[in-house]
Amino acid sequence: MKTIMMKLGVVLIAALLVSGCASLGSTTLLEKPTAAKFRNADAAMMIAQTALPADRAIWWRGFSDPQVERLVNLALTANLDIAGAEARLAEADAMVQRARADRMPGGGAESSVIQQRQSLEGPIGSFASNAPGFARDQTIFDTAARANWEVDIFGRLSAASRAAISNRTETAALLDGVRIRIAAETADAYISWAAANEQLSVLTAQRDTLRRIAHIVQRRFDVGQAGRIELDRARGDLARIEASLPWIAIGGEAQRNRLQVLIGGGEIGAAPTTVPAAPILTSLGSPADVLRRRPDVRAAEARVAGSDARIASALAEYYPSLSIGGLIGFQSLDADRLFSGPSLNAQGLIGLRWRLFDFSRIDAEVAAARARGDGALAGYRAALLLATEDVENALFAIVAREQQLGDASRASAALRDAARSTQRTFEAGIIGLPAMLAAEQRLLEARQEELSARLARARAALTVFRAIGGTVNAGTP
Repeated sequence: MKTIMMKLGVVLIAALLVSGCASLGSTTLLEKPTAAKFRNADAAMMIAQTALPADRAIWWRGFSDPQVERLVNLALTANLDIAGAEARLAEADAMVQRARADRMPGGGAESSVIQQRQSLEGPIGSFASNAPGFARDQTIFDTAARANWEVDIFGRLSAASRAAISNRTETAALLDGVRIRIAAETADAYISWAAANEQLSVLTAQRDTLRRIAHIVQRRFDVGQAGRIELDRARGDLARIEASLPWIAIGGEAQRNRLQVLIGGGEIGAAPTTVPAAPILTSLGSPADVLRRRPDVRAAEARVAGSDARIASALAEYYPSLSIGGLIGFQSLDADRLFSGPSLNAQGLIGLRWRLFDFSRIDAEVAAARARGDGALAGYRAALLLATEDVENALFAIVAREQQLGDASRASAALRDAARSTQRTFEAGIIGLPAMLAAEQRLLEARQEELSARLARARAALTVFRAIGGTVNAGTP
């Protein structure tokens, strides 16, 4: 027994000296964006001089609307998509723990009591039955502790651990992506709901104006100062506005219900009446910094690292693996003598596994791992290009939407003044109904265009924050 333990000790020390020293495979060098800035960054930063500032990590506070802040914070804690992504991260954490445990010695303890009746016709019974004192019925008491360890000489287990860590990094990045998406969708649902309510208010005011005009035309018709055509037109324009109100209400209700899902069925609060002013970034950073923050780029980078580790794990199959095991226990037919010296049972094991005649299969496994690695690298490069496209589009859109909002606001203000003047001259009998209705129609269209421009501007701001990886929950592991 002593000799066995000494030999095991020598092997163990040698294994510790070489374990983990060998690292097969290589680490892929990933290219980084080299551009100094995004093409549309300067124009977007010009808007930031007049817009509400916003912290990239908590950009929703830049709306200066407590309701937006409350709903986004609620969604980040109660949304079920986020809960599902957090569960996947917990699973990835467990797999990392398992991969690390595989590199450590393992073992266990067991005890048993066996009642058996020996066959008299079997090889043991037929021989032993002739011996004096043979007992056919026996009770065997057995207890033992086992230990085993696969020595990771060529890094197979180390590579598997790196692959698990890369998978965990990818899963964490994807969780960040879900959080960014949910925060942006929550704010989008809120401002879309607000836009629908504000449009209802605009149309309701226009309806009241057309009712007043229809009443005036009715009085003039009654005294013979207006014809049937004018009266029918006034009533028709009024009915057209009234018919559009339910459609707008349907859209608003849909956004409210969407918001209810995003916050996990929580309390929504009072309905918003106006679209809040949207914030914009006051600083952006270099393309390398911006793209490195994006969850999709970080996930693609982690996939490349994971593929490198899996290639190393596949290459390690060309080499032998060494395992060390041992058992110490006691076995006796008498429970009172179970832990006595004669009952001691000890074993030592040194195992070698080598797929020496299986290299063709290993070749295929390595080739498959390298092909998956090439795919992961192509995916990373595509992620960089798509992310750059996304950011450039978002920056250009915010600049264009800002210009659109300015033009629409000026047009709405001018047509509002013109409509007021037209209404006064109509009520004085100076102009006819067609001119009045035309002025009201132009004003209505201008107000709706201004509202659409404010909504588009707010949505463009959300797109910017989402494109640059705008929020990561402070609690992200």
